[in-house]
Amino acid sequence: MKSKLYILISMLAFLLACDKPGTNCQQGACTQEFRMINIQTQDQTGKPAVALKVDAINARTKKQYSNIKSQTNPFNGVVSYTIATDGEKADFSEKGDKLTILFTTATTTFTSDFVISGGNCACHISKISGTNTIVIE
Repeated sequence: MKSKLYILISMLAFLLACDKPGTNCQQGACTQEFRMINIQTQDQTGKPAVALKVDAINARTKKQYSNIKSQTNPFNGVVSYTIATDGEKADFSEKGDKLTILFTTATTTFTSDFVISGGNCACHISKISGTNTIVIE
């Protein structure tokens, strides 16, 4: 009788230990696509422009993302920056976190704010607010 009770308690403890955050999500099936949130940069005349340095900070977690690299489309010259990906979705809350992007040029530093959602139960990251194009002065 004691051995059955011991086995039952052991199994119960094992099952409770397996309950990690994000494993009890109430969601349907997720797609296999890998999402990225990109923003484009241009100068005041509308031509593609590259900042000298681009950094970001999550206002809730204070996590910093340093030296975000630019990508230039070889066909049209459009310059873009990937500010978040599905690989970082756990860095963001399901309700959304403010992500401040800092652009440094030769003469100034300016910011642009975005709200990005994610979380352990999210299938993908999502941009709740923020512009698609930043004008670099």
